[in-house]
Amino acid sequence: MTTLTFPANARFAEFLRGVCAFFANLIEGIREGLEIRDRYERLSRLSDSELKRHGLDRSQIALAAVRGIDAR
Repeated sequence: MTTLTFPANARFAEFLRGVCAFFANLIEGIREGLEIRDRYERLSRLSDSELKRHGLDRSQIALAAVRGIDAR
């Protein structure tokens, strides 16, 4: 049996991989953004003395949330 392959199929497969990679990256970015938001909300609810125990003050909450410092 002979199998024929066409260049168009290879281009379509490459395109499809690109689309899948785009959506995977998009979903990962959304997930990461939601994690940062949750950390920010937890940190912002802490008192000044609780923040100090984490080595933070109010002006550092946003940066701490992005860097992954959590208040658990």
